Amino acid sequence: GEGGFSPSGPTFRLGYAGSEGSFTYALGVGYRGGPTLGLRAGYVAPPFSLGGRLELGPAPSLAPFTSFGLGLGYQESPFALGLDLSSSGLWGFLEWQEAPFALRLEGRQEATGARLQLLGSYAFRFPVPEEATLALGGYEEVPLEGRVELLGRPVRGARVEGGLAPVATDEG
Repeated sequence: GEGGFSPSGPTFRLGYAGSEGSFTYALGVGYRGGPTLGLRAGYVAPPFSLGGRLELGPAPSLAPFTSFGLGLGYQESPFALGLDLSSSGLWGFLEWQEAPFALRLEGRQEATGARLQLLGSYAFRFPVPEEATLALGGYEEVPLEGRVELLGRPVRGARVEGGLAPVATDEG
């Protein structure tokens, strides 16, 4: 679940996801200026994927709306390709990922116009001294979060993903 507060008011989302073999599904309920209900379903047969979604709830104008979409995907390392047709427009991406680098080209066509963007990333790790590992109770995994700044200001569009990762020590 997630919760937060935005200029348009409080938001809340709670969901459940699962899978049965190659079939995946997710159900979500929430509040975003009014109650929302969402359903996602998909089928994965590597390297292909097919998915659909339906969302019912209030639009930013607080009028009722229904949003739906259908997506296709292809992933064969190091490339990934995705296409999504929805009630709001067409979205697609092409991605190349070869650790530690990644490039992603995204395009979107909506009623308000078209947008194209190129995103790049570089993944890196910080060495963790053995003393820090011992101070954390000897755990081999440490949560890490952060934010990206340039000249003291947050960089818009930068994503910092936190999580758990193995930590190597001098003792292996």
